[in-house]
Amino acid sequence: DFDAALKIDPNFALAYNDRGAAYLKHDEPSKAIDDLSKAIKLAPTLSTAYSTRGSAYMVFGEYDRMISDYTRAIGLEPNNAGNYIGRARGHLIKGDLEQAPDDCNSAVNLDPEVEDYHVMRGWVYSFMGDPSRALLDFDEAIELKPDNAMTYVERGLQLMQMSYFPRAAADFDK
Repeated sequence: DFDAALKIDPNFALAYNDRGAAYLKHDEPSKAIDDLSKAIKLAPTLSTAYSTRGSAYMVFGEYDRMISDYTRAIGLEPNNAGNYIGRARGHLIKGDLEQAPDDCNSAVNLDPEVEDYHVMRGWVYSFMGDPSRALLDFDEAIELKPDNAMTYVERGLQLMQMSYFPRAAADFDK
């Protein structure tokens, strides 16, 4: 119980961090931001507090703050692929497509077996108007996780843009 832990030790940064993550998971982003900010104040090198707070800022459309927190998390934990994907998501949502591919590439290079990282990079290339590169990532994502129906839809959309209608229809049928 986080409240009990914080009653015993009101400077327990991990308790604030974990309670903040729980608040975010239960759709209470304001409380999450409050607790995660306390965790950061108590333990400024706790990278998960920054990344989780970045996700909470996304809920409110505060994308600059989201990107800033993910940037801090990357600085503290540069081998965490999820932090790069979080920052890429912020850039993508803002329409800042110049930064997003580099972050996606970093995530894929760090952990190439995660299907979601390929999907995110595929979305970025799709938004950049590069269906051929998007298609490569959706192909890889399907190879890694062939039971994800949404990835077939995304790949089908890229195939349609490339006028490969029979292949697109086959993906939509899956």
